[in-house]
Amino acid sequence: MWYEGLGRIAVAEPSQVRRGIGLAHALRGLARDRAELSVTLRGQGSGPVRLTGVIDRVGKDHLDLAVYTPGESRRSSQVNQVSVIPLTSLASIRSRRSGEL
Repeated sequence: MWYEGLGRIAVAEPSQVRRGIGLAHALRGLARDRAELSVTLRGQGSGPVRLTGVIDRVGKDHLDLAVYTPGESRRSSQVNQVSVIPLTSLASIRSRRSGEL
C-alpha cells in the first residue's frame, strides 16, 4: 500500500532489461520453484483474505494459485481449488517454510 524509507532523489534505471522486470517476473520465479506461499488479498468489507498454495501460472495481470492444505504436497488430489487472482488484489506474498503456519 505504501513505501517507507526511500530517498528523496530518484535515479532512472539505465538498463532497459532491468526496467522491464516487475512483479510478474518475480512471481514466475516462485512458480518455477514451486514455492509454497501464503498469499494475502486485500479485504473487501470482511477484511483481508489469506490463501496458501503454489502458483501454477502467471499472466500479465493475474496469477493462478493452486490452494491446498498447508504442509501437504502440491498434487492434483490435494488441491482444494484453483484461484485466479488479479495482481492488483495482492496485499502480500510470503514464501512458507515446512511446519510454518
